[in-house]
Amino acid sequence: MVHGTHNAEADERNKDIKIFINGELLHRDDAKISVFDSGYLVGDGVWEALRLHNDKLVFLDLHLKRMWEAAASVGMTLPFSKEELTGNIWKTVKANDMHDNVHVRTMVTRGIKKTPSQDPRLTISGPNVVIIAEHKKAAQVSLDTGIILHTSTIRRGSPDYLDPRLNCHSKLHEVQALIQAMEAGADEALMLDANGFVATCNATNFFITRGKEVWTSTGQYCMNGITRAKVIEACEKNGIVCRQKNFSLYDVYGADEAFVTGTFGGLTPVTKIDGRVIGSGKTGEFTKQLRELYNELIHRRNSEFMKSKDGITRICLWSGPRNISTTLMYSFAQRDDIVVVDEPLYASYLSSTNAKEYHPGASEIIASQENDGEKVIDWMMGSHDKPLVFFKNMTHHLLDLDRSFMKDVVNVILTRDPKEMIPSFVKVIENPTIGDIGYADHTRAPELF
Repeated sequence: MVHGTHNAEADERNKDIKIFINGELLHRDDAKISVFDSGYLVGDGVWEALRLHNDKLVFLDLHLKRMWEAAASVGMTLPFSKEELTGNIWKTVKANDMHDNVHVRTMVTRGIKKTPSQDPRLTISGPNVVIIAEHKKAAQVSLDTGIILHTSTIRRGSPDYLDPRLNCHSKLHEVQALIQAMEAGADEALMLDANGFVATCNATNFFITRGKEVWTSTGQYCMNGITRAKVIEACEKNGIVCRQKNFSLYDVYGADEAFVTGTFGGLTPVTKIDGRVIGSGKTGEFTKQLRELYNELIHRRNSEFMKSKDGITRICLWSGPRNISTTLMYSFAQRDDIVVVDEPLYASYLSSTNAKEYHPGASEIIASQENDGEKVIDWMMGSHDKPLVFFKNMTHHLLDLDRSFMKDVVNVILTRDPKEMIPSFVKVIENPTIGDIGYADHTRAPELF
């Protein structure tokens, strides 16, 4: 068994996974791409890897941001949106009936060349998109016993020759460093920067602890790791000093603890480097604490949008009348990744009550919108072309509709002081009833969730 940060528990389900290639889902045995693909010929492509955890793609927005930045840096125009790619990732995950402990790798190459060449002008089709989702749980032995590193003589280069932040298909540099480490009896390679300071590892980011401080490199010569950034964030949020600085092997050999970070393994302890035992030679307490804080960040991130299982986060704002909810709706509408819907249940409410007799524009609303509230809810919970959907609702528009859908959306309650709300409301409707105001329903809204 391979020992290292990508050591995974065996899973028989991976023998029959379906792989996404340019819109098609193919059995892994049939998943093939042309030998004239730019990625195969010259490593001309970018990629991202992320985890599916409890039906959530962890830090998806950050991974997509990094992929689009990488594509821009190599002059590759992506003819699809982040939302479209997200939809294809979810399509792949669903086709494989995956929910947890899943590793998803998305690869985009410049496309098919008409002849072997570096020249992008010879690309005749593309880009090519491949999505591989595997049942992949980090082996507990690596997390418990840690890994061994060997310092490679191959350095991480400066941005003017190949920016270390670029997550591209050209990984031969790192492969060479890893082979050196393996030949020295280690699991992975520690790599120095052009000035001899510790930079990173061949496939992960590197940290040490000294006293009550956490140290990692400046970030100038390493992948801009998302797990790395989240560990730094966890330190900042919990009052732990985390220094991004230059340090040498002298500091590493004398460290109390060491660990590496990556999307797949999270935080993996390092117990030995260049034959020297680090600290106690076991997983340190500081590393365990940081791992827990990192996992809390994942849980908190998932909890923020835990209501979505299909890649679409539905936010339902429940408001009373004249609660300045329209202003909030317009603020959400400034995002380019969101669909905003204004009072989808309004026609259902009007058609079912005598409010239609005096609400301004009631007949037009009833004529132009769906009157069946259950059908509206089915539509709200159905497919949308963007990853976020914001519904501005009046709480009393729910009437006696089935409210079970509310457990699958993010519910937000907006309440305004009645002393301000009622004088504002009577400017729109004279002599409003308690039902019109809907304040009793609104104040009971938390009971609905």
